[in-house]
Amino acid sequence: MTSTACTWSFCRRRCPPGSAPSSFGKIRHIHDLLTKTFEGGRVEDFVIDGSFPGTDADDEHVHAAAIACSAEIILSCDNGFSLTGQDPDSLPYEVYTPDEFFVLVDDSSPQLVREVTGQ
Repeated sequence: MTSTACTWSFCRRRCPPGSAPSSFGKIRHIHDLLTKTFEGGRVEDFVIDGSFPGTDADDEHVHAAAIACSAEIILSCDNGFSLTGQDPDSLPYEVYTPDEFFVLVDDSSPQLVREVTGQ
């Protein structure tokens, strides 16, 4: 199933026929923004090469995908990205929890955050 099909399947479960059109419209709008922002969609062409320096081997695919798409930031609540004996600045990306990231966004542009959250 494609990511678009999964999204629409989710939308149908969350907003079945007959539900408030505004709910479905908001989900559709969010989907459209995500699709526009991430035009390439999922990163599907990556190689797990054992270069992940983190403590959780189950996160090697995240590291590999980040390298493949030249990601600059990874948002994760997973503590497996803690490094073993390596300087975090040596990675080609930065790892933030969602809270850390949105605090950084707010610190960088508080007026824009107030404008967006006021909608």
